Amino acid sequence: MAQITKDMTFGELLSKYYSTCPKLVDDLMEAGMGCIGCPHSQMESIEEGAMGHGIDPDLLVAKLNATLEASQAHKSKTAHQEQSGVETNLYQTADAVYQHYRRYSRRKRHSHKN
Repeated sequence: MAQITKDMTFGELLSKYYSTCPKLVDDLMEAGMGCIGCPHSQMESIEEGAMGHGIDPDLLVAKLNATLEASQAHKSKTAHQEQSGVETNLYQTADAVYQHYRRYSRRKRHSHKN
């Protein structure tokens, strides 16, 4: 069940799915897209960003969808959470992505020191 498309902007991707699946940011970072926190990237499509980094957009979207589906399957098995129809405020999402990026960068720096 594909939900993420290469025509989506990074802003749409993050505002729609980050709160339920923050691992998407890890996938983007691991693919070499460290600029995910950049304000310009919020208006760029996944396809444009992937091509700008020499990444096959179809493979990236497949990976993101697999991560999202695994996260949704895990949540539906382990929790009976009531979902609200309210979308996350874009500023809260941007701040959360920035904080996630900082934690990810710190982990990468520490893993290279060992």
